[in-house]
Amino acid sequence: MFESKLFFRHVLFTMAVVVGAQAMPAQAVSITVDAPGCTAGGALSWTAANRTVQCLGGSPATVGNITVVVPDCTSGFALAWNATARTVSCQPAGGPTTPAASVAIVFSLPNCLAGAVTWSPAAGILSCPAVAPPASIATFSGSGQATAAGTPFDNSLIAIVRDAGGNPRAGVDVTFHVPQSGAAATLFQATVVTDEDGLASASASANMVLGGYAVTATAAGLPATTTFDLTNTAAVAPPAATLNIDKSTDAAYDSLTDGLLILRHMFGLRGEALTDGALAATALRNDPVAIATLLDNMSGALDIDDNGAADALTDGMLVLRYMFGMRGASLVNGAVAANARAATPAAVEARLQALTP
Repeated sequence: MFESKLFFRHVLFTMAVVVGAQAMPAQAVSITVDAPGCTAGGALSWTAANRTVQCLGGSPATVGNITVVVPDCTSGFALAWNATARTVSCQPAGGPTTPAASVAIVFSLPNCLAGAVTWSPAAGILSCPAVAPPASIATFSGSGQATAAGTPFDNSLIAIVRDAGGNPRAGVDVTFHVPQSGAAATLFQATVVTDEDGLASASASANMVLGGYAVTATAAGLPATTTFDLTNTAAVAPPAATLNIDKSTDAAYDSLTDGLLILRHMFGLRGEALTDGALAATALRNDPVAIATLLDNMSGALDIDDNGAADALTDGMLVLRYMFGMRGASLVNGAVAANARAATPAAVEARLQALTP
């Protein structure tokens, strides 16, 4: 992934707050804008009358409410917004405001599709720069894999889209194309939208025909393609089940990766919700479909307390406790089913040892 992930941009300007006839000390005041970024040609604009931000021009953005967090005004005064001076003050009924103290206002905005949010004090507008069109597509990772016929590939097929300046391009439709006959793959989703890093990721499973082939990917509006070379191999005896779910090379049997993947799967999470933030840096298996398939096939082995069902609140808890180093009574207390056939610390530890060779 790219090192600079622009999730939020902050734009500062100055407003004023007073209470009655006495200026308040300067303080931080937070305004949160709950609205998506504008598309090319649009600008986020603050409307004082109803305290909302709207997208003017371009594609409309959902109107978001803005809350100005300031201390309550004293009796006889009400909070007022001056659009011309861009100040907030406590104003007496029928009377003028007094001099005000400066405070900082922070707009927390979604990142633009390209570049940074810019603030125009004269116009009072927050703008997103124009988005450069996509200019290239390339293979980022996932090429060169092999898997047994009828099984998913361990790693997702990931393409990257960039503009003419080499910057990643978000929001572009990427379509993956598989051979229509012979050795091929089945895609979990054929068309994927690139993320903020310009990446589009597709899960793939081998069909039942053996051999090598190419999966190609195209980006909307581009004639160019990129290629992923894959191979379907003959089925082999499945390896012994282990708890190194992501096949990491330096963090095997880790509670915060393998343990979390097992627990999420037992709770029914699939897709990115299963794997997001739960893969080791050296994981050799990272595709959500491949991991879910593996855990589906391991359900019998993951029935740690041997009661006929793999359950998050018993078996999942036993796995996590074991990975955290708990042994003896602290491993099993409150974490085995009432009908468990493996309920003692010795029985549970023996089953978990067999899964962590």
